[in-house]
Amino acid sequence: MKKLSYLALYLLVAIVSCSEESSQLNAVDFVNTSQISISIDQDSIIADGVSKAKITVTALHQSFYGKTVSLSISPVGKLENDDGIGDANKLSINLSETGKATAFIYSTETGTANIKASINESITALADIKFLTSPIQLIVAMDSVPADGSINQTIIVKARKEWSGKPVKFEISPYGTLIDPGNPGKTDTTIELKLSIDGERQIYFSSSSAGTSYVRVTIEGQTLSHVVKFYAVSPFVFQLTNDGLMADNYSVATLSVSTDRQLWQGKNVTFGTSQGTFSNGQQTFTANADIDGMAKAYLT
Repeated sequence: MKKLSYLALYLLVAIVSCSEESSQLNAVDFVNTSQISISIDQDSIIADGVSKAKITVTALHQSFYGKTVSLSISPVGKLENDDGIGDANKLSINLSETGKATAFIYSTETGTANIKASINESITALADIKFLTSPIQLIVAMDSVPADGSINQTIIVKARKEWSGKPVKFEISPYGTLIDPGNPGKTDTTIELKLSIDGERQIYFSSSSAGTSYVRVTIEGQTLSHVVKFYAVSPFVFQLTNDGLMADNYSVATLSVSTDRQLWQGKNVTFGTSQGTFSNGQQTFTANADIDGMAKAYLT
């Protein structure tokens, strides 16, 4: 009977000991539970300095509501708050009364960015995002184009072959006009076409006004831009038959003015010289441009 009492006591002690260990393990698990979380609305974005992803930091306990969260991003990428303020790899945001705070990230460099959110430097959450090269390639034949309204330059867009048949929107502003190569009569500042079987498409553009303009191409929500400068040009070409003329009152040099667009048909063109005389015996001569937009004068 005495042996049975000892055995019962031993079992009781063992049961109490196991119960205490279990209680301690549960307490440790509770302490290690994360207090904040971080999420990003996209896994990857284009590294064009324009595309942005939204970060949301959420406090999992009410005691952190209203606290300041420190965000950092490395080795690539920039952070800005909801108001678009910020251009750095560190940012402070405040958790709302519901325990949430948001910010935005973007980059002009490719690579994987590591994002860290922390409160009081002790409670942290981690996430990452990939900044990728654009799936669109935009090729503009010339960056500087004469604003004569007649010289058409080419825009070529190349995209993924699997995007074949997808709509591609071309835009140009504030100067210039787009021309559909397949329908030259179709001109506008915005034209939508479809990518070829190779994932490519081209379009023409020109301008009769000088200034800086922007060419934009959008496919599947991805947009690329390119700056084009239209420069002012003389509307006519001036030609002289020879650079030297005998001062004998008999030798004649022919001066001519012409334009490619016949804009001067019937217009008066005045020639002038500091030496010699024109066919009218004067140092100035006025001629009417003919049907081809050309005017001539003869100097002796």
